[in-house]
Amino acid sequence: MTQALRKIHYSLCHSQTLIVFVNQVRSKVTSVKDFGRAEEVTCGGNALRFYAAIWMRISRTGLLKTEDKVTGLGICVQVVKNKLAPPMKKAELGTQFGRGICCEPGVLHLACEHGLILKEGTDFFIEGEVLENVQEADRYLVENDEVLDKTVKSLRSHLFKRRE
Repeated sequence: MTQALRKIHYSLCHSQTLIVFVNQVRSKVTSVKDFGRAEEVTCGGNALRFYAAIWMRISRTGLLKTEDKVTGLGICVQVVKNKLAPPMKKAELGTQFGRGICCEPGVLHLACEHGLILKEGTDFFIEGEVLENVQEADRYLVENDEVLDKTVKSLRSHLFKRRE
């Protein structure tokens, strides 16, 4: 892997190409002097760690359920190495089977934080609708694409206007 990355590194840098490697991590139990501590070993060796500009560790945190059915996975993404910005940032995401990453909970949280969606106690007020909890508000945003798009547009204009 080291030799292959060394050969393609120069041409990738000059062609402004992005390559994403997915590498499996395995646990290897070390010797007795380390008290049986599990060490992470990558199948491709250590070359990806050195050549990567951004290295993220993605792990499953749980299952997302709607009533009794499993509808997705909860994942944790941690930036371990980042040459472009400070590392060690962490994000909790949800992925729905057949849909991908769920953006609705993040939009709902930011919109409430910046006053675009009103929240009183556990109730949410979105476009004249009164929703009793977070699950109902998320479901409402999933089912109404135009409301979600309008909220995202107003949230972007609000956030980018504040930074100027």
